[in-house]
Amino acid sequence: IEWLLGRTAAKDAVRHLLKQKLGLVLCPADIEIGQDENRRPMAQGDWLSQVGQPVEISITHTAGVAAAVASLSGSVGIDMEPEGRQLVEFANAAFTPEEQALLAELGQPDSQRWDLRLWCAKEAVGKAIGQGMAHGPLSFIARRINPQDGLIELEASERMGQEFPMLRGRTLTAVTGQDEGFIIATAVN
Repeated sequence: IEWLLGRTAAKDAVRHLLKQKLGLVLCPADIEIGQDENRRPMAQGDWLSQVGQPVEISITHTAGVAAAVASLSGSVGIDMEPEGRQLVEFANAAFTPEEQALLAELGQPDSQRWDLRLWCAKEAVGKAIGQGMAHGPLSFIARRINPQDGLIELEASERMGQEFPMLRGRTLTAVTGQDEGFIIATAVN
């Protein structure tokens, strides 16, 4: 059911984007959600000839809820987790000591769930660059967390940079927030 909800959310994201940016009105049935060679979701349909460029999409689903984003200006990524998810049991594997120090410096109440925001940011950035977290949760390393605007700046790990040289030295930014009991992160590449 979550998979189907994700595809429905992706169709709606594409429809809203194209209506807002190009004035193109589509029905959900006009939009097919397929996969590219890397198994990333992609929007397809006869309408693409009217748009003249690909519409990038990303989908996430968890706990019976799904969300999607669509973009005409680059690859996108989205991830979400329920606010109640606990990361304590694998925080040492998911976050470097430097990231754990960043989280500790925030001094935010648990309700802000910066650990989950960081986790979702890593997932969203991985989706946006099209490689996922190829080397696990340490594929991307947080360098800065801004609690005022929810921005998290990350860099590719050394191993990711070796495998994907185009990521070396780049700052990858995710926007995080909370809504309806979920932590959400989005990123554009």
